[in-house]
Parts: sequence; C-alpha cells; structure tokens
Amino acid sequence: MAGTVKPGNLWALYNEYRSRRDRSEPLRDAVHRLYLRYVRQHEEALLDAAAAAAGLGGVLALIAEGRRLKPEELSPELLEAFHLQYPNLSIGDLADCTPDQLAGIVNGWKGKYFEVLVRDRLNAGQWVGPIHLAPGQYVDLADTPTQPGWDLVIHNADGSVADTLQLKATESLSYIKEALERYPDIQVLTTDEVFQSADPLADPTLAHHVFDSGISDADLTQTVQEAAARLTDHGDLVDALDSALPGVPLLPAAVILATEGYHVLTGRKTLEAAIASGKSRFLKSGVAMLVGGVAHVLGLGVAAIPITALTRLGMERYALTGRVEHHLDTRMTDLVPVAEALRDGGPAGSMR
Repeated sequence: MAGTVKPGNLWALYNEYRSRRDRSEPLRDAVHRLYLRYVRQHEEALLDAAAAAAGLGGVLALIAEGRRLKPEELSPELLEAFHLQYPNLSIGDLADCTPDQLAGIVNGWKGKYFEVLVRDRLNAGQWVGPIHLAPGQYVDLADTPTQPGWDLVIHNADGSVADTLQLKATESLSYIKEALERYPDIQVLTTDEVFQSADPLADPTLAHHVFDSGISDADLTQTVQEAAARLTDHGDLVDALDSALPGVPLLPAAVILATEGYHVLTGRKTLEAAIASGKSRFLKSGVAMLVGGVAHVLGLGVAAIPITALTRLGMERYALTGRVEHHLDTRMTDLVPVAEALRDGGPAGSMR
C-alpha cells in the first residue's frame, strides 16, 4: 500500500487536517469549546432522563390510586363488617351486581361498619358520644344482622347484660322515630347529621332516647362507597388513563422543544439540525419510558422510575461512544497510508 502514496496525496491530506481548525482560534479555546459541547450534550440527556422518569412516575401514581382493590387490602373493620352483614355473600360477587343491587349492599354494609366502629372504640376504652364502659364491661354485636330490637349489647364483667343499644347510621330522622316506636325501651345511638336535625323541644322522646355518636354518616357513606367502587369497577381508572396517557409524552416533548428552540434562537443550531436532534431525543425518551413500563409490569414497582432514567442516560452514553468510535475509525483510516509511507521511507519531505 505504501507504494501508492504519492507526494501530492500526502500534501492534500496535510492541508485537510490543517484546515479543520480555525488557526485564528487559540488551541485552548478550541478545546474548551469542545468540552462545553460535550457537557451540553450530557445536560440535555439528564433533562430528557428526568422528564421521561417524571412522565412514567405520573402514570404509575395514577395506576396506584385507581387500580382495583383486592379484598385483603380493605381495612379490618370494613372487611369484618361486610362478612357480618352478608355472611352468605363473597366480596367477589359484588362485580356481578347491578347498580341498584350494589346500592342496597352498600347501605347495609355502611350500617354494619358503623356498629363495628362503635364496638371497637368502646372496647378500646374510648367515649362514643355519652357512652363509656365501666371497668370490666365489654361490648358485643348481635349474632345475626336481623337481630330484632338491638344491635349492640354491653356486658358486665360476669357476663350479665348491662344494657342494649340500637345503632342507626342514617340521615333520616323519621327512620329513628320509627325505630323508637317499635322498641321504645331501647336507646338509639346515631350519626352526627340526624342528631343535629332533631328538635328535642318538639319531641322530648328524642332527648331521652337518642344520642349522638360523634361519627358522621357522610364519612361512613364515602368510605364504604369508595371501597365498593374500587372493588368492583375499573371504569374510573380507564377514564383517567384515557385522559392522562396522551399527555404523558408531553413532558419530555416540552423539555426537548424548549432546549432545541433555545439552541435555534441563540444560533447554536440551525432549524434543520434542531428538528433532527429533537426527533432523536424524543424517540430515545419514548423507548426509555417503554422500558420502565415493562419493568413495572414485571413487578419491579417504583424501581421502574429510576430504570427509565438510567435507560435514557445509557442510550445517550452508547450513542456518544459510537460517535467517538466512528470518529477514531475515520481518522485511523486517513492516517494509515501516511504511517505506512513514512515507515517505508516515503516522500515525507514533500509536506514541507
């Protein structure tokens, strides 16, 4: 190969290398400019990685908030209340209920949940409205959901019955009055709303037989309704994801558009170069988010977020490494003829 290298070819190669750097620019400034370019590329990769991770994190948070509950994820009080109220019904059966059937189940579930809360608080030594257990006393609920007259029984330390109570989780005062008419000797412990609506002056019986538990019927209703909805329906989640997913790529896209637009406005890049760079960055961010999504599906949980960021950074590192290797290969290809010619005693003097 050395014999094919002519003096003119060596001189042309020398001039090409000499023209690749502006001789008016000090070498130190040229190196500094290359360093800044390298740092800027890494800054953009870091921004893209953070945006991709944040976009995926938003989706995972939405999924965690809206996914269907498993029965064992219910609070112990809710789970016990359901089984006490519906001993022959499985929570899994709720998925087959019509909206009207589910509304009826939720209403009964709420009532039993109220009873469980009152029992647990009294047995824990807390006050529930004006009621507090004496030393040695304890509370039991009725054995069946259809127990007539009372819902809660207070036992003395020797097991004898100290008192019984009706518990009514409702906002309807007429429902309370109906209960008193049927069982006038049994006092009623009810929710905040119905007690506040009662007028003891208009009906003195209410003042002596109805007590405020301090527990809100609205809070009970919301707790049970939310549990039932998340046990039975994916509709809210599907709607939320349909709304959110198209916007997920907007975060990395906004970052890329802002940075590339800045480079165009400051003259660092042409419009064509910025568009090409933006497309490449957006594609890499999308692939990184896809990798993170797969990691989440495989059970890695929130680790999918750093995996997304590391994937994006790894892709940039690989691309930079590839460009450096290509650059070195090109230069080596140019220099091999020169090196061989010099080794073989070629016409190096022609470059003077």
